[in-house]
Amino acid sequence: MKHIFTLSLLGYLAYELAAQTPTDCSNNRYLDEIFSNVTVTSDIQYGSSIGVDNQTVNLLLDVYQPTGDTETNRPLIILAHGGSFIGGSKTLDNAIVTLCQRFAKMGYVTASMNYRLENPLNVLLSSDREKTFFEIVYRAVQDQKAAIRFFRKSVAENGNPYGINPNIIIIGGSSAGGVLSIHTAYLDEPNEIPSKIDTSALGSLEGNSGNPGYSSIPQAVVNLCGAIGDTLWIKPGNQPIVSVHGTDDTTVPAYADTAKPLGLSITKVFGSIPLHQRVENLGIDNDVKIFWGQDHVPYQSGSNYMDTTVNVVKTFLHDLICNKALGNENTNAYTLNVKAYPNPVSDVLQITLPESFIGGDLSLLDLTGKVIAGKKIPVNSQNITLDIYSLQVSNGYYLLRITSPAGQRTLKISIIR
Repeated sequence: MKHIFTLSLLGYLAYELAAQTPTDCSNNRYLDEIFSNVTVTSDIQYGSSIGVDNQTVNLLLDVYQPTGDTETNRPLIILAHGGSFIGGSKTLDNAIVTLCQRFAKMGYVTASMNYRLENPLNVLLSSDREKTFFEIVYRAVQDQKAAIRFFRKSVAENGNPYGINPNIIIIGGSSAGGVLSIHTAYLDEPNEIPSKIDTSALGSLEGNSGNPGYSSIPQAVVNLCGAIGDTLWIKPGNQPIVSVHGTDDTTVPAYADTAKPLGLSITKVFGSIPLHQRVENLGIDNDVKIFWGQDHVPYQSGSNYMDTTVNVVKTFLHDLICNKALGNENTNAYTLNVKAYPNPVSDVLQITLPESFIGGDLSLLDLTGKVIAGKKIPVNSQNITLDIYSLQVSNGYYLLRITSPAGQRTLKISIIR
């Protein structure tokens, strides 16, 4: 037992070190393709779950790494393929494979993931196609969350075999993969789940696809021709996002319109244009490239569109990682899904806690570690507040720390009177 504890402690310390070490952006890393070759490790099982026809599905992904790279604290990009949630795979989507290769050459670790798909006959024969698609998107979200947890678990328990920074995990995808990734990031509260989804049958948002005990929170989103079910799910403090979309997309609309995968009218969604209006209004870091007059996935139709897509995405992510220190200002951001807003704050700080929170403590500290305020958090709390206005504190940066038996999350808060 002593040896097991020692190994676990070493794994934890290695995880902490990876999470807190600054990202090396020298030599135009994460901006230029500074490596010539990429090494691919195929068919890594990140989890398993029950498919739509009650069969067990082994969930697989491929990992792409720059050949010869000695860096071990690299941002990770997990990409999901298109295919209308009924087809496609991690290797058949040429755009995703190309993006994995090109970003790996820039120094990232990238992964192309499979996720559970719907049986096409179930869609064609469904009496409620909207419900059918809601359910398969929900299952895919559970799978992508398991993939995020898989990589964080690999750092904490397996010695970081992929050389990643567990605090900089970026998700994204093309078409259905874009829809999936947007919902993984922003559909993050139980009260947002569409009523047509039977959570008693499908489970919680976290799902049962594997790797429990680790956070499924991504740090940024790459949306290529995706959409969201409701822009109101996006809240202050949510993840930065970069998008690419064609204005004449007849499959996943760039505007607020009906999604038509396979040519079937399914449900109203909000494409990249209204999505970015929402995040811009909320002050969330974002960028969007609109291809005027182009239909669905234009980057698959020509190298010029792919080059533009790569340039938009790499510039946005490089700025987040290298200039804005994405993932480096929060400690233990992988253990608890906690959000605090508005930030900066002048009066009342709103704090949201994860589903089924098991109780704990809240502390507000100054940058020397002195506790300014604190309170107990009851079991099953999901929304609490902290009255900043009544505290006798000066303008500046403070640390908000949530501690529970499940872990700890520390956020940097800016107070402005």
